[in-house]
Amino acid sequence: MRLKHYPILIILIIASMIRLATIGCGSNVDEGVYWVEGRQIAEGYVIYRDTQFNKTPLVALVAAAFFPLGETPFIPMRIAMTALSVLGLYCLWRLGKNLFGQTAGYAAAVIMALEPFTCLWAKYLHTSTWAPLFETAAYLLLLSGIRQRSSRRIFASGVVVGLYALSKQTAIFMIPPAVAAWLLFCEDKTYRRFLTDGAWWAAGMLLIMGPFLISMLALGALQAMWFDIWTAHHLMAGAFADHTLLFRWHEWKSMIVLAPALWILPIGSAFLFKGTQWKAAAFAWIWLITAALGNILIPTHLWRHYFLVCMPAAALLAGAFGSWLIEKSSENVHQKHRVRLAGCISLSLIMLIGWPKNDWTYPGLSLKKERNLAAHVKRYCREPFLLNLTNPALYVWTGKEIPPAFQGDRITRIPFFMTIAGRGYMTREDIEKTVEYWKTIPIGCVVAYDKFLRQILEDPLMAPLREWLNENFQKPQRVAMGDSYYGWFFIFEKNLEQ
Repeated sequence: MRLKHYPILIILIIASMIRLATIGCGSNVDEGVYWVEGRQIAEGYVIYRDTQFNKTPLVALVAAAFFPLGETPFIPMRIAMTALSVLGLYCLWRLGKNLFGQTAGYAAAVIMALEPFTCLWAKYLHTSTWAPLFETAAYLLLLSGIRQRSSRRIFASGVVVGLYALSKQTAIFMIPPAVAAWLLFCEDKTYRRFLTDGAWWAAGMLLIMGPFLISMLALGALQAMWFDIWTAHHLMAGAFADHTLLFRWHEWKSMIVLAPALWILPIGSAFLFKGTQWKAAAFAWIWLITAALGNILIPTHLWRHYFLVCMPAAALLAGAFGSWLIEKSSENVHQKHRVRLAGCISLSLIMLIGWPKNDWTYPGLSLKKERNLAAHVKRYCREPFLLNLTNPALYVWTGKEIPPAFQGDRITRIPFFMTIAGRGYMTREDIEKTVEYWKTIPIGCVVAYDKFLRQILEDPLMAPLREWLNENFQKPQRVAMGDSYYGWFFIFEKNLEQ
């Protein structure tokens, strides 16, 4: 790396240190799902066919690759995720420099390096965590391929999009910004050129998705995959009717509080439409708006981590506006270097404003406390199967198996049985057949969060499960390890006479 590029190296080192500082925090529920799915794949189960997974498969496949390192390879997985986050930051710097200039690239990198929600989520094995990397890397390769008429780079961009599509369904929303990029930056605007570049881009995606779909077909999992990703996913979405536009607005306001500069400074980039950088500004705005529509407004529900997908485009626009201010504030090259440094330092201080409001200990307990909770459950559950209606990561910590469940004539394994079953993923007949089967296998105990226990007691669909618990298990006792919701649950121990 050249001497003039040392500032980005410093930014990347600082970003890595901040992201690794919370690596020992406990797992969230989604991360627990991916961990246990990865463990099942590593044990030889075929995803979708033998084990339920209502997402596209990449995150579970990546998790599976780490289990040969040990029974609980959480830290190595988190180090790898952090490295991917920092790689995405590097790609953002390159993209900002190529679109708006060197100053804008540094400003965008500073913003994302210090954005507190990103810093906290970078370590999590999660589709939303590496979504910014996939989008930024894909557009970086695509834009350079269009400008340099390089089919190889356009093809490579398609490969990244293919990986992204195997990670997150909303990858389809990358198509409008990609078409806009071609219309804005391609110098040879002909139908033939458009079809050629589009074919190379599609070929890159097909290189990734084709073999996967063929393998699913060969393993007899294609129909189950479609059910899990599409039908079951939409059945579950019916539980989020309260995620209205007003709810989404409040969620966005909560994100603005964490990083005002990231979400407010892009408004100033409107000044760029009057200059030579209007094409770059138009592309970044199309990216931001499309990402917001596809990940925040159109989906049936919204969690805060969905905003991570929109952050790279917002950071680019914020950095571009910061660069514009520096250009207007400096009269000569020598002064510009001083103003650039002062601008980046000021931007760094502004980014620290929302830090105290960020939940740096989320989900409120450490991996050590999770391990202690698991040890407590293992003392009560000596049998190989555990019915876990809490964070699925408990399966990995305890080494227990997921009790098989029925979906029609198919036997599968559902890491998060209650939340899925309660949202219509399984029919009453499926639940009845599943509970009858559970009476024949050695399930040591049942653990459940409070809200899931209430669902068992109140939901008519859960009557078979409720009756089974009353007949075969003692009254539940409360187990806690800290004040966090994730750190306590109820445990049902088997009746002594059984």
